[in-house]
Amino acid sequence: HRLEIFWTVLFFFATGLVFGERFYTYNIEREIGGLRRILNYGVSVTRGAASTQMFAYSVVLLPVCRNIITILSNTVLAKYIPFERAYEFHVLVGITGGVFTLMHVIGHFFNFYNIATQSAADLAGIFRSIWWTSDFLPTFAWWLFGTVTGMTGVLLTFVCINLFVFSVKRVRKASYALFWPTHHISFTLLYILTVLHGSYQLIQKPIFQYFLSVPLALFILDKVIAAAHSARLLRIEDARVLPSGTVALYIEKPLNLLYRPGQYARLQIVQLGRQEFHPFTISSAPYEKHVSFHIQAVGPWTNALRDFVKESENRKYLPRCRMDGPYGDGFENWSSFETILLVGSGLGVTPFMSMLKNIAHQCRTDALNARTRKIYCVFILRRLREFQWLTELIREVEEALSSDMLEMIFYATATRSNDFRFMFLRYFAETSQQFAARIALTTTRGFSLFGRPDFSDLLTKLNVKVMEAKGGSPHVVGVYSCGAPDVTSRVNSAVRVHNDLHNSNPSQYCRLKHHYQSFS
Repeated sequence: HRLEIFWTVLFFFATGLVFGERFYTYNIEREIGGLRRILNYGVSVTRGAASTQMFAYSVVLLPVCRNIITILSNTVLAKYIPFERAYEFHVLVGITGGVFTLMHVIGHFFNFYNIATQSAADLAGIFRSIWWTSDFLPTFAWWLFGTVTGMTGVLLTFVCINLFVFSVKRVRKASYALFWPTHHISFTLLYILTVLHGSYQLIQKPIFQYFLSVPLALFILDKVIAAAHSARLLRIEDARVLPSGTVALYIEKPLNLLYRPGQYARLQIVQLGRQEFHPFTISSAPYEKHVSFHIQAVGPWTNALRDFVKESENRKYLPRCRMDGPYGDGFENWSSFETILLVGSGLGVTPFMSMLKNIAHQCRTDALNARTRKIYCVFILRRLREFQWLTELIREVEEALSSDMLEMIFYATATRSNDFRFMFLRYFAETSQQFAARIALTTTRGFSLFGRPDFSDLLTKLNVKVMEAKGGSPHVVGVYSCGAPDVTSRVNSAVRVHNDLHNSNPSQYCRLKHHYQSFS
C-alpha cells in the first residue's frame, strides 16, 4: 500500500499547511486588528478550520470524477496514483472536512459568546463590514440569526449534518433511493451557502473560489461526459432470474463501447420509475456482442428489479435501460504473470468470469498474447446450489482451457452439521467428485469444499505447486481478489504473511502481488 500511504500522507500534509497558514496569519500577523485580543486563540482556530474545510470540500470532488479517472488509469499516471482507491479517498476527504466543520462550529460558539459579552466600545472598528448604533449591544442570537454570515452558518451546519447522516453505510444501504438525491442536493447547497457565508466579508475576503475552481471545472466536465454516455436508451435483449435470486441482464452493446474485464458500469432501469443509477460489475467479455450483468437481489432496488424481470418473463416484455460507464481500471495487468490466483466471493466472481471468457476466446482464436500459463480459481458462495448460475459460463471456459491451465475450487460456506439434507448433499457432492471428477450440482470440473477457506493454507499449497513447477527459481504470482471487504482483507493478510516468508527465504517461497476490489 505504498502509493495509498504516500497520497494519504500528502493530503494530510497539505491539510496541515492550509490550517497552519491561517492559524499563523490570525495569531501573529493580524494581531494588530484587535480581534485576537477579544477571542484569544478562537479566531485563529476557526479561521484555520474554515480554510481547511474549504480545501477538503473542494478536493472531495476529484475522486468522483469517474470518467476522467478511468481515462487517466490507462496512462502512465496509473503507476504513481492508486486510482482504484478513489472511493476510499473520497470518504477519507469527506470525513476530514466533517471533522474541521465540527471544529469550526464549536469554535464559533465560543467566539460569539466572547463577542456578545464585550462592551460596544470594545467592538468599535473591529468589524468594518457591519455597523450598529451606539446604544445597541449585539447578542449571541443576533450574531447567529441577524447576520448573513451567522444565518448561512446555521444553514450550513444542518446541511452538513444531513450530508453525513445519509452517508452512513447503514442508512445508505437501507434507502439508496433517498441517499442519492439527498447527497447531491446537500453538496450543491453546501457550495452555494459557503460562497454566501464568506461573501459578507465579516473577517476576511472570500477565498473559497481559489480552492473550488479547478475541482469544480473537472467535476462539471466529468458530468457532461457521463450525461453523453447515458443519454441513449438501450434495449435489454434478455433477462432471466437465476438460482439464489440472481438476475442476469443482457443489454445491447453500444457501438463505441470499449471495456476491460473487471470494470463496472452504472445502470438505470427506466421502467422501475426511479432516477438513481446503481453500479454493477460487467460479467461479459469485451468480444461479446452484448453487455451482461449478473445482479444479486439484496436490496430494495435489486429486489424490485428481480420482481420486474419475473413479470417480464411471463408477458415477454423487457424493460429499457441507460448505462453509464465503463468505470474502473479493471484487471488489466494479469497477462504479465505466468501464474495467477483468482479469489471471488459472492458476485465478486463476475469480473473473473469476464476475464476467463476473454482468455478462452483468445485461446480459441490463437490470439492469446500473454505470459499466463496457469490459472487457479477459488470461488466462494454460501451454498453449493448458488454456483448453478455459473455453470453455463464455466463450461464455456472449460471447452477452451485445458485442465493443465485451469484449476477451480468452489467453497460453500453455509455448513450445518446437524441437518440431514446438508449431510446428504455433502456426501453426494464428494462422491461425484471422487468417481467423476465433476461437481454434482454444476457438472463442471473442479472441487467443492465446505466451510470458509483458510487462505494461509491455500497460499502454502499454491507455493508448493509453483516452486515445484519452476524448479525453485524466483517467481511472482498475481493474486486477484474481489468480493466483500472481509474476504479481500483476509486474502491481503495471508499475502502479507506469505511475502514475509519470501523475504526471509526467497529460494523456498514465491512472491505474491495482490490486486483487489472490495464492495459490500
